[in-house]
Amino acid sequence: MRPFSNLPRRLGIWSQITGSVFLLLMFATTAFGQFENKVMAVGEMDNAYTETGAQQEYWWSGYGLEWPAITNQSGHLRADAFWIAADNVKDADGKTWSKRVVHVGTRATGAGEFFPQGFKTISRFEPPQVTVDGLPSYDKIVDNDSVDPNLPADRVIETKVNTLLGATLTKRIYGWSQGYNDNYHIQEYIITNTGNVNDDPEQELDQTLNGVYIHFMKRYDYTGSIVGSGWGANVMNDIVGDGHHDYGVNFRAQYTWLGNSLNSPYDPLGAPIWDAPSWSGPADTSGRLSEPAFLGTVTLHADSTADITDNAVSQPSMTGHLDADDPLTSANDAFNESKMQREYDFVSEARGTPHMWPHQADIVDSDGDFTTADGDPMLGKPGGWQSAFSYGPYTLKPGDDVRIVIAEAADGLSMQMAIKVGRQWKQDANSVPANADPADPITLDVNGTPVTMNKNHWWFSGRDSLFRTFQNAVDHYNAGALTDFNSIPEPPLPPKTFDVASGVDKIHLEWSAYDSGPTRTAWIVYRTRNRYQGAIEDDWQYVAVDTLAADATSWDDTNVTRGIEYYYYLSALGDPADNTGGPGTPAGVALKSNRYYAQTYQAAALKREPGSALPAVRVVPNPYNLGAVKSLRWPDVQDKLGFLDLPGYCKIKIFTELGELIKTIDHMDGSGDDFWDLQTYAQQLVVSGMYFAVVQETDQDGNPTGNQITRKIIIIR
Repeated sequence: MRPFSNLPRRLGIWSQITGSVFLLLMFATTAFGQFENKVMAVGEMDNAYTETGAQQEYWWSGYGLEWPAITNQSGHLRADAFWIAADNVKDADGKTWSKRVVHVGTRATGAGEFFPQGFKTISRFEPPQVTVDGLPSYDKIVDNDSVDPNLPADRVIETKVNTLLGATLTKRIYGWSQGYNDNYHIQEYIITNTGNVNDDPEQELDQTLNGVYIHFMKRYDYTGSIVGSGWGANVMNDIVGDGHHDYGVNFRAQYTWLGNSLNSPYDPLGAPIWDAPSWSGPADTSGRLSEPAFLGTVTLHADSTADITDNAVSQPSMTGHLDADDPLTSANDAFNESKMQREYDFVSEARGTPHMWPHQADIVDSDGDFTTADGDPMLGKPGGWQSAFSYGPYTLKPGDDVRIVIAEAADGLSMQMAIKVGRQWKQDANSVPANADPADPITLDVNGTPVTMNKNHWWFSGRDSLFRTFQNAVDHYNAGALTDFNSIPEPPLPPKTFDVASGVDKIHLEWSAYDSGPTRTAWIVYRTRNRYQGAIEDDWQYVAVDTLAADATSWDDTNVTRGIEYYYYLSALGDPADNTGGPGTPAGVALKSNRYYAQTYQAAALKREPGSALPAVRVVPNPYNLGAVKSLRWPDVQDKLGFLDLPGYCKIKIFTELGELIKTIDHMDGSGDDFWDLQTYAQQLVVSGMYFAVVQETDQDGNPTGNQITRKIIIIR
C-alpha cells in the first residue's frame, strides 16, 4: 500500500479539495517519514531533500527529482542512499568494530544513526507570492528561512548531521533558475571527524577514522510510464568515465533511463502513449513518448586526501550496480557486525572489483545498441537495479574533513519533441500496434533544419542532452558556481507578487516587481487552458498571449471563453546585452525569469453577473449525455455541469431521485455561475439517473433568505 498515492500532487489544488491548511503543512514536512523535508524548486527540475542528507525509499511516488517539473507523474527518484563506512573504529562505549557503516537508505531511515543538527533554506531574494482568486497557489511549499542577496545560487538548502560513527555531514544543495542551468542541482558533501556520535553538543570520541568511504546509491523510477516500469524495475544503468565507456566525453558519471518492457503491445522505448492512462486524462492519446528523461549524477570534485584538496581524477573509487532487493538494501544496522562487513566489502570493491564490468545496461544489451528493445532490464530481479558509487578510502584525524561535490541532473527530449516523435510514429502505424516499426524514419524540423531519425534514435538522443547538462554542471562548477552567482549570466528577477483574479467579463492579472536585479525590458504573459500542465489538445504548451512594457503592473485577459479554466505564468524578459555567455548559455540571448516562480496551479475562469431572479437559474447541459458530441458539453472537462444565472450568494444542494443529499456547493463569490464535477461527497462519479438541484438563496454571510428553486437534472452515461 502506498500512502498518499491517490491524493492530488499539486498542493494548491489539494488545498481546494480539502480546504485544510493543517493537512498541507503536515504533508510538506512529514510525508516521507520522521525527518523533515525541504524542496528545491526554482527551475525545470525539482527535488525533495531530507534533513538526514539522503532519503530512504519513497512510499509515495512522483515527488523526487521531477522533470519536467510542470508535468504530472514526473518524479523519478525512488531512493537516494548515503552511507559512511570506516575500518576498525571504537564507539562511545569503548567497543571496537572491525567495520562500521552508518546508513540512510535504500530502506534504512537513518534513525538512531543520523542526528540532524540544523536544516534551513536560504534564498537570494524573498520567494514570490502567487495567488488565484485570493488564495495561495503553489506546487510545493517553500518554507524559506532567510534571504542572502550574496548567495551564489538562487536557493541553497543546508543540513548538518552528526552520525553514530563520529563523522559529521554538512550538505548543501545549490539550485539555479537561469533557463540554461535549471535542470541540475549541485550537491556539496563535507564529512568532518568531529567525534560527535549523537544530537548533543558534546564530543564523545577522539580517534582517527581510517578506511573511510562515502557511498551513494541511486534508485531511479519511472512509475508514471505507460509500460509499467513498476518502482523502477525496468531501468537501465550505465557508467561513463570508469575506463570502460567514454562516449566521447570527459567526465565521471552514472546515469539511468527507462529500458525495455516485456508487456508492451508495441516497441516500448520512450514509453509511447497510445491509449490514455488514468493519471493523464482521456484526451492523452497522441502517441507521445511519455518517458524521455535521462537521469544521473556527475562528479564535480573529490578531495584526494584530507590534506590534499585537489580534484582526484581517480574518484569515485568504486562504481557499479546493485539489485534493488539485494539483502544489502534492507535491515541495515550499525550494530550488526557481520552485515557491516559485507556492506564495507561492497562499498570498497563492488563484488570484488573497484569498477564493475560489464555495466548493468551492457549485460541487458551486450552489443551496446541501446536503441533496440533487447533483453529484460530486470535480469530476473523483479525490483530491478540501482546504481552505486563510492569515494575513498580516506583517513580523517580528529578535526579533518573531506569534500565531495556532485551534480544530479535530468534531461532528454523536450515535451514538444516527445509529442512530435510519438505522434508521427503512431500515425505512420495507422494506430495499429502490429504496424509500429521503430526503424521507420521520422523527419522533423530542428531549428529550421529537417532531421531524419527513427523513433528510438530520436528518443535516445536524450542521452546527448543529459551529457550536455553534465558538461554544463562541470563548467559551471569550474567557473566558481559555489562562490560567485555571476559565474553564469543572470536573468531578470521574477515578479515579487503575482495575483490572478476571476472576473465577470475578464480575468485580471496584477503583479509587483522587486526593487533590484538585472535590467528588465518587458513582461511576457503565458497562458494555457484546462490543466496547469498544459492542455493536451495544445500539445501541453503554454502560449505567450501578450508582451508588456517593463514598468507594467497589470493586464486584463478578455480573450477568454466562459466555462473554460485558465492557468498562467509571468516571466520578465532581460536585455540581450546583459548576457555575455557562460556555462551552457549562448551569448546575446535575452534571458527570462523562470516560470516556476510565477506559475499558477489553481484555475481562473470567467464569472457571470448574478441572475436577476431565481426562476432564471439554468442547468447546462441538461440532459448531460456522456455520448454526446463535445460541442454539446463543456470543452475543458468531461464531467461537468454548469449552474447559470445564479443568485450572487446561494447554496446548491444536489439530491438523488430517492432524496439522498450527495453534494452541497457553497456559491459565495457574488457571480452568476458555478459548476459541479458530477462527483459525490465521497468523490465518486454519479451514475445515470435523475437528480434534483435545490438552489437556496442566502445573504453574503451564508444565511438563508427563505427563497429557493428546484431544477431537475438528467444524467446519461
